Amino acid sequence: MKFSFQKPEREFEKLLKHALKGEPRAQFLVGDRYHRGYGVEQDIDAAIRWYRRAAEQEYPGALCMLGLCYEEGIGVEQDQTEAVKWCLRAAAYDYAPAQCEVGSFMVYGNGLRQDIQGGMELWEKAASQGLPEALCHLGITYVLGEIVPADPKKGILLLQKAAELNYGVAQCFLAKCYLEGNGVDKNDKKAVDWYKKAAEQGNDDALIELAFCYYDGEGVEQNDKKATGYMQQAAEKGVAVAQFWLGLAYEKGWGIEKNMHAAMEWFEKAASQGNEEAMEKLKVLAH
Repeated sequence: MKFSFQKPEREFEKLLKHALKGEPRAQFLVGDRYHRGYGVEQDIDAAIRWYRRAAEQEYPGALCMLGLCYEEGIGVEQDQTEAVKWCLRAAAYDYAPAQCEVGSFMVYGNGLRQDIQGGMELWEKAASQGLPEALCHLGITYVLGEIVPADPKKGILLLQKAAELNYGVAQCFLAKCYLEGNGVDKNDKKAVDWYKKAAEQGNDDALIELAFCYYDGEGVEQNDKKATGYMQQAAEKGVAVAQFWLGLAYEKGWGIEKNMHAAMEWFEKAASQGNEEAMEKLKVLAH
């Protein structure tokens, strides 16, 4: 089956025809389209139904997605036991995303008995298949050295591989390493370059860190307008800390026209998500 280079709606119609014939890959992809609202109106319940139909035929992607849905409580009641069950079934087929997920369950003792070595072995299996998330998990683990002896150079190499595969989390963490000189020579310009690449992937942390780089002139020429622009992108995605800082930008006039009404609105949004700095700010402004 080939469905590329077509309009999303047309592609979905073709997928659905194959799915109704019982083809597990098409059933999984129909579930994915319903999940993301791509080519069809988003319908999480329909996504779960199609994932289950594909999973009944042991399609690894569907088995894994059901596990992830149970882990996050998406379309089903959150249930870590069910999450582990479905991901284990998918991992048995050497499906890299499931191996990575089960590896995390084992490393952190989440639904399975903690087994750091066993979990990292699963990460390595997934990484050997080129899965950027697994490369990133391993890289961060070796750089931090919290659960295994630190090996920053090995960690950086793994992060570099994941970052070059356009994995935003790895790009963001690699940027932080360059900013702090952790495992690499400190290089603010390279840090900013990696933050920008991560921001292009929609990474919230990268947007915020880029904003601070521009506010402080780290690795770039100081520019409050650009800084506040990046902060606004993160704030509009619902990131509480970014909402607080955007409120400050409006209050102080950092790269944007002062506007206390807008500042209060952003402080309130951040506070409604439990941001303590925003809550304190609102108390001060109320007096």
